[in-house]
Amino acid sequence: MAARKVAIITGGASGMGLATAISLSAAGWKVHILDLNKSAGAEATRQNPDLIFTQTDVNSYKCLSSTFDRIFISEGRLDFVFANAGILGLDNFYDKADSLPPPEPRQLSIDINLKAVVTTSYLARQYFLASDNPCQDPVIVITASIASFV
Repeated sequence: MAARKVAIITGGASGMGLATAISLSAAGWKVHILDLNKSAGAEATRQNPDLIFTQTDVNSYKCLSSTFDRIFISEGRLDFVFANAGILGLDNFYDKADSLPPPEPRQLSIDINLKAVVTTSYLARQYFLASDNPCQDPVIVITASIASFV
């Protein structure tokens, strides 16, 4: 019997990420959901015991890369990565500052919705190309959201 395919889904503890995780798991995949929200991750795995949750800050290269590495070492393969983590920018770019110079803008939405997606894609490609990865047809999916625009 072939080894189970392995998926990593960032932002996997809720919404589209969780729905994708549940579908892949039902199809026999081993699915790792990565999310910053520990309580959502615990609830997702309570309701879907086949999912594996790791609290992960996608905005931290060290945290994200060590999570990828731990999963690859323990599973021996990586077949699918869904770069799905994202946030809604809460600051209004067009609001007038109370004083000059204005305060530094919060750019967390750019850090998560752009930089972390690039980092996730970079890590996925590196592990897909690893000489000891038996996967022949790796897939990366990236979520694009109107919420990511300033």
